Amino acid sequence: MVDSVQVVIEVRASPLVEKAADLLHGQIDMRCGQAICTKEKAKTRIVLTIEPGIGAEGFRIEDAGHRSVRIVGNDERGLIYGVGKFLRGSRFGDGAFMPGSWRGTSVPEKPMRGIYFAAFANFYCMAPVEGICRYVEELALWGCNALAVVLPTAPAGPDDQAGHARLARQRAIIEAAGNVGMSTAVLIIASEGPVLGPELRAKGRGRGAFVPDRTLCPSMPRAQELLLKQFGDAFAALRDAAIDYLIVWPYDAGGCDCERCRPWGANGFLKIAEEEADLFRKHFPGARIILSTWYFDDGEWAGLAERFREGPVWADYILADNALANFPAFPLQHGVPGRLPMVGFSEISMWDTGGWGPWGGFGANPAPGLLQCSWDQAGTKLVGGYPYSEGIFEDINKIIALQFCWDAQRRAVDTVREYAAFEYSPEVADDVVRAVTILEANGRRVLVDQEAQRYELREDAEGRPRGVVRLAQPDAGAQRCYELLAAADGKLTEYARRSWRWRILLLRAMIDKELAAHNGLLTAECERATRELEAIYHAEDSPPTVRPPYADWLLRVSREAADGP
Repeated sequence: MVDSVQVVIEVRASPLVEKAADLLHGQIDMRCGQAICTKEKAKTRIVLTIEPGIGAEGFRIEDAGHRSVRIVGNDERGLIYGVGKFLRGSRFGDGAFMPGSWRGTSVPEKPMRGIYFAAFANFYCMAPVEGICRYVEELALWGCNALAVVLPTAPAGPDDQAGHARLARQRAIIEAAGNVGMSTAVLIIASEGPVLGPELRAKGRGRGAFVPDRTLCPSMPRAQELLLKQFGDAFAALRDAAIDYLIVWPYDAGGCDCERCRPWGANGFLKIAEEEADLFRKHFPGARIILSTWYFDDGEWAGLAERFREGPVWADYILADNALANFPAFPLQHGVPGRLPMVGFSEISMWDTGGWGPWGGFGANPAPGLLQCSWDQAGTKLVGGYPYSEGIFEDINKIIALQFCWDAQRRAVDTVREYAAFEYSPEVADDVVRAVTILEANGRRVLVDQEAQRYELREDAEGRPRGVVRLAQPDAGAQRCYELLAAADGKLTEYARRSWRWRILLLRAMIDKELAAHNGLLTAECERATRELEAIYHAEDSPPTVRPPYADWLLRVSREAADGP
């Protein structure tokens, strides 16, 4: 271990090169407990440089003399990813640092390695924006080169403080992504517009979550006009931001089943999506369009293939949903419509709660087995992915997905091991892998009475109402999982032990242990854990879908549901 490090830039310093150096400095200082990066009399020298020829976005790490190592990026992005790889192989102590020993060359296989921040009253809306921007930088160290956010609506006027705040938040996140070399995308739901009366509303319910008073029929000229004005105003509000992609969404919400729009995915949706794509390109010349097929049925896939038989002139990618080992069959069997490159859309947030939530309400929800199955099914057909994220509780799942796109042959369990060694300690990595396997097996749970659509409560031994969780496998090693992580807790540095990544994992194991021992009852110990999770997620004012459950809040929600609107 060493107590001083010098970082040297041996290439013309650009903003991205300087960012790579800042990330290296910052991570070492943060994880070692004190500032050990110095310019004089350093015991270790880390050289950063760029040499084209390695391969797009790739890097090489090599020795550079006594106690010196060189991180070489093929380009500026590659330098950042090389810094990330070097850090993951390094070891961090309280006030001491051991440089990583990994040497070699690495080049990503998939060109699009993104994450979609689904900002719906969750962490991405509630947490301080500075923390979200820092999180974006940390994802870049794992090879993330693209970020998608929900397109914010344009403020209604100078007095619309909430609208200006939403716009400023998304703008800051977009800027943070650009500062680490990421491409950026905004996502729109093609037929979701302003709140209107029934005369312009879509017909039918659509699929997935549905907002009837905001889902319009774009076959009506007035509705189309309102949709295009809404999106045009929003594009204009972001016109000075660097945005590379538009993702156009068909359902959830969205969709119309009138005679002029039917079948939506191969008819009405394509018509309005093309208009919106043209409008977007007027504001962002050269931008590319990603067409989503979320919730498409077989008929819509076939209809899309027929419409794109000669090749689309306005879409650049097809985005296909991937509900964890349930990838749509049509593109796998018949090819991608229009022979367009296909991007995956893994659902990494909601798999463990029956769709009802609270997503992440019990802590980390790692799913290496499910993600591996999904990747094995469709990974060879994809040029990358934009996993769907509702917060930080699925951080491990994000990293697995990003590393699949970097090295398509890498196994999910190996990524979990590398993640655990970096974020926690190499000493506990194997035990964390064992614990994560148990957590996934114990993952399926339902917190609500699905028929009544409300929370189920039961009195504890003291007569206090507490929530009840139905577990698919209530005794699947929960006690052993907690013992593994509780023992690991004593082997960590102070930084690792206090980090949110460790706390959400350990708290999840503790909650599972309590639920298994008390027939699904959320005990007082569970309540202490969920209140800590609430603080980590900044979820004090979030809705039930993303807010960790505890007794007083559950009781109020249950009574409100029973009383009705």
